[in-house]
Amino acid sequence: MKITQPFSLDYQVHSFRSHDGRASIREHCLRAVALGLTEIGFSEHKDTDPGDKYTAYFDDTLYSQEIEAAQNEFSGQLVIRKGIEIDYQKWFEKDIPAFLNVHQFDYVMGTVHFLDRVVIMSKEYNEGKTREEAYRGYFTAVLDSVKSGLFDFVGHLEYCNRWGIAAWGAYSPEPFRDILTEIFTEMIAREMTLEFNTGGLHRGIGVTLPGLETMRLYHELGGRRMTFGSDAHHPDQLAHEFEWAITHLKEIGEWQFVSFEDRKPILRPL
Repeated sequence: MKITQPFSLDYQVHSFRSHDGRASIREHCLRAVALGLTEIGFSEHKDTDPGDKYTAYFDDTLYSQEIEAAQNEFSGQLVIRKGIEIDYQKWFEKDIPAFLNVHQFDYVMGTVHFLDRVVIMSKEYNEGKTREEAYRGYFTAVLDSVKSGLFDFVGHLEYCNRWGIAAWGAYSPEPFRDILTEIFTEMIAREMTLEFNTGGLHRGIGVTLPGLETMRLYHELGGRRMTFGSDAHHPDQLAHEFEWAITHLKEIGEWQFVSFEDRKPILRPL
């Protein structure tokens, strides 16, 4: 598969600098060049929960060194961005600015995997909840992350479906239209970007994150800023189904394709 767009990027890529990465930054870059990507962004995991065994895994010194080495090697072939994926929980929101104040990134992505230290949609999380309560808990946490003002874009919205579909059955955003509208209204007012993530397709979930119906709602509300991520942890997953994604998003309407440098957005028509 070769990307045919004049400009294309993948902004959710994980290397060995993330605890669950399965390739080096250089290996991902070689694959990106072969695919015809214009730009690649690494969004290594930064977990802040002191109870998480991977909290201390992130090493900014090694990360920065490897990014710089790749930028030198692939100069003129590929733009390489240094990003970070911060796993948001409201109870440690106050600790995030201290981390960001001492580390330099091209973009900061906010995602939600846990709520009150419990993995969303896990058996422990779902216990005692209705289906609606389980989903609304996740969306409320995403809304809190947006209101925090800490992030440049929202990563893999509807990530709850990674386990939620198995736990609760087929998903429709319609019952949650009110809180999704609140999330998008807040994002639009803050000029935040929404990631369209194809990771659910190579993980076998069968849906993008968010789904196309949710992207349509975002667009109806006036949302235009979006970026792409594959959630690649191995080069074989890089830019997964991006051509398919571009086709379907263009059917919804016009978009502003956003990349970042030093946390400043760069907008292009998709």
